[in-house]
Amino acid sequence: IEIGHCSKIAAGSVVLSPVPHNKTVAGVPARVVGETGCDQPSRQMDQLLPSQSMDHVVSFDI
Repeated sequence: IEIGHCSKIAAGSVVLSPVPHNKTVAGVPARVVGETGCDQPSRQMDQLLPSQSMDHVVSFDI
């Protein structure tokens, strides 16, 4: 059984057939319940912290 790129399998699901790319499957048997929406989710997320939010961490004197 092939699981497509960027696909997600819900916990407890029983996959009996191939899962297409960028799909989310769930259930017994597993069925498509959604799509991931992008090929590279990590590139779509804003993973940068604003410099102000870390000031309290680095403001102590050593």
